[in-house]
Amino acid sequence: SVGDGSTPGIDIDVLSGEVEVSGVSVERAVHIGVLVNSGIVRLVDSSVEESSYVGIGAHRANIAAPTSLEVEGCVISGNTTAGIGADELGTEVSLRRTVVRDTQTDENGDYGYGIQITDRALVTIEACEVSRNTEVGIKAAGSGTEVTIEDTVVGDTQPGGSAG
Repeated sequence: SVGDGSTPGIDIDVLSGEVEVSGVSVERAVHIGVLVNSGIVRLVDSSVEESSYVGIGAHRANIAAPTSLEVEGCVISGNTTAGIGADELGTEVSLRRTVVRDTQTDENGDYGYGIQITDRALVTIEACEVSRNTEVGIKAAGSGTEVTIEDTVVGDTQPGGSAG
């Protein structure tokens, strides 16, 4: 278990090689539960819950290394702003058999997205459940952003209200 409300969670930034995180629970992280800035990362059979900003963020921060994130068999729940956020050209995210639920708005009443994809990121969502998010289940925006969704349930979104 990682996090107690006073830690930033897990931050991964590798130029080469692969990182696998398995069977980990990240709870009440300050800001982002799991942040992937670069590298090839696999998050398996884990949970990311109640982060104060985004549950999982994938972002290509290093021009020398693309960001590839595979999330499988995970529960992403009760985070603020977005359960999962992916942005930037060179960022690829694959979600399989994962539940993204109960994402809340920020303190201004904005966002509350289950999954947010922007700025030319490439995301594949397969056999997932995206439910009970406050504003939008899956949001894709920006020129060049690509999203493929297969065998996935998106439901019980509560726009303008409280997810639950």
